[in-house]
Amino acid sequence: MTFPRGIPTVPSSIRGSAFCNITGVPLSDEDRSVVPILQNRIEETRLVIFLGRYERLPPDLDTSQNYLTMASFLQPHFDQYSFGIDVDDDYRIVQFSRPSPDFDVSNAGVLKIPESQAMPYDNCLRLHFQFCIRMYLASPPPGTQTYSMGDVEDLQEAVGVYDGDESLPEMSDPVWNSTLGGEVLRSIMARRFPTQSRIQVF
Repeated sequence: MTFPRGIPTVPSSIRGSAFCNITGVPLSDEDRSVVPILQNRIEETRLVIFLGRYERLPPDLDTSQNYLTMASFLQPHFDQYSFGIDVDDDYRIVQFSRPSPDFDVSNAGVLKIPESQAMPYDNCLRLHFQFCIRMYLASPPPGTQTYSMGDVEDLQEAVGVYDGDESLPEMSDPVWNSTLGGEVLRSIMARRFPTQSRIQVF
């Protein structure tokens, strides 16, 4: 699922960025792309619903808050939602698929932003990440274990997520050892113990 893009005006605050926001590797002008997080064509509306909350987008998406600088070979993978940035997990870079052997950002860590670059708008990153999840659920990689929303909700109800933290099983409980149980536990712990952002600022 890709969308045609126009040639964006590169914000002056990003023109001097000489390394990739994803890998942190220095880039030459030939190897560098300035990539819109959200493309204007997709988001005509200024109000989106995400996780039950109304979150306002910038009035104009042609702003430095809607751009990332990255290695040129990463741009098509970002545009096709193969990876995204999880704002609510300390700006962790999450890889959803590996469409080619030369593409791997699974160990890239967190978003890397130079002081000269405007901080990306959280809601733009969140909405892009939501598109990544939708694409992943629609066509998970071969051999990937998948779960329906019913599976997830059944497990959350079984372990007492909806009844409050005090009703959760002990950490030693085998329920947390499954792949799905581990993901549910990670989500619970991220909400229970929010940390300061680990985003790297240079």
